[in-house]
Amino acid sequence: MLAMAFKIEGYDVPGLVVDHIDGDTRNSTLDNLQFITKGENRKKGKKGSTSKPFTDYERNQIIQAKRTGLVKSDSEAKVYFNTLWNRSTTRQTYGKVLRKAGL
Repeated sequence: MLAMAFKIEGYDVPGLVVDHIDGDTRNSTLDNLQFITKGENRKKGKKGSTSKPFTDYERNQIIQAKRTGLVKSDSEAKVYFNTLWNRSTTRQTYGKVLRKAGL
């Protein structure tokens, strides 16, 4: 909307999406916005989304939390441990840990 309101170059080109250059979607200043293709946006999103691998301690904590009922699903594990450890790890990654442990 901001792009259309200020007539930023490219706002009316089909197939382009607004990108926040610094990756912070709360920073909608004009100098932080650009138009890129959907494909470029997907590639850019994947670059910064890799999280550090779990340590043995963290893997064991995830497994124990599931075994004891502290978390009942991959989604609950994601919310609980991402908050606890200040991470941004995906639900799927927690699921892999639990499946590998047979849970």
